[in-house]
Amino acid sequence: MAETPTFCMLSEAIGSCNAIAKVAQAGVMVALNAGYKVTVIANRLDESLIDKVEWIPLYVPSRGFYVKWVSAEYFMKRALGNRKFDIVHSHQPQAAHISDVFQCHFLTRISRAKGCFTEINSVKSAAKRLQEEGVLRAEDRYYGSWNQSTRMLYVSSMIKQQFEANYPAPQHAAVLSNAVPPLKPVSATDKREARKALLGDLADFPGPVLGYIGGCNPRKGYRELIASLEASADNILLLMGGPRSNGFDVPALSKQGRFRCVGLTDNPAQFYNACDVMAVPSYFDPCPLVVYEAVSRRVPVIASNGVGNLPDLIEYGAGLEWQGGTPVAPLVQHIVSNYAQFQTGADLLASRVSTDAWCSNLLSVYTDVLASKGIASV
Repeated sequence: MAETPTFCMLSEAIGSCNAIAKVAQAGVMVALNAGYKVTVIANRLDESLIDKVEWIPLYVPSRGFYVKWVSAEYFMKRALGNRKFDIVHSHQPQAAHISDVFQCHFLTRISRAKGCFTEINSVKSAAKRLQEEGVLRAEDRYYGSWNQSTRMLYVSSMIKQQFEANYPAPQHAAVLSNAVPPLKPVSATDKREARKALLGDLADFPGPVLGYIGGCNPRKGYRELIASLEASADNILLLMGGPRSNGFDVPALSKQGRFRCVGLTDNPAQFYNACDVMAVPSYFDPCPLVVYEAVSRRVPVIASNGVGNLPDLIEYGAGLEWQGGTPVAPLVQHIVSNYAQFQTGADLLASRVSTDAWCSNLLSVYTDVLASKGIASV
């Protein structure tokens, strides 16, 4: 009888705390459902997995983005020790060369090329920029000396093209886009309750509610989105949330009753429920989960060409492209005027880029790794 395959997931976080952690958790579930013996090396692990896997805690320094980044390989190797696994799957570049499978979610070099590094206007910002430049050099070293036995999984065709234009092309590579969660349409009651909770006195706003959940991160394009709405007389309310946005205000829109910021939210479903349309205007976002999470609620999405899953929105009719510097209001109004059409597009996208399909494709990668080592699948 064949022995049970052993599997290890390497990721700083595994759970619902951020987008990469969610994808890592989905990979763990694929391995568990396949009958593998699963070990995870992580700093944070979702409570639902604690009794299902072997958890080896990963130490992460408490301060300094650069220190965390360049020390990650040491601490991951220390946690791994002399353990050997049939499949090692990682989500951090520092572990790509010791992994059988690596998912590429981000490229610091492209972020820099898109002008997304910190603007230097103080000693503090200069220190942060210096750390970003250091991480770029470190990431270049990892990707520039790619282990050709590692299977690369790009999260979008966009990041595949960008990687292979800057680094050696992996011998084993495929695009595995993130998945659309199972459809959960927003009912009239859901929308009403979400707006009461998030909009308060603006809950009965008569026009479209445009959602943006990227926080105060310049890479996410919030400044251009706000500028476009400030220049418009259209009765559109911007509902904003996300990291570092607590207390943020746009006086010109607030005075007109067209802006509400809820800060970092731990209930994204409620946020989507409150919106008619979602905006993802990022300069560089290889495959943001917010696009697919919104689609799963049948909420159409407006995205920039820096968003890796924009082609899916266009192909299936679930959203529109916004070019920064142009008015966003006409796109919002067009979607609202043709809402049923865009919701049908969301349904189609959800059926084609489904969680079931994603799990099946990832399991095929795991099976291929086992076969290459002469190990039988369960």
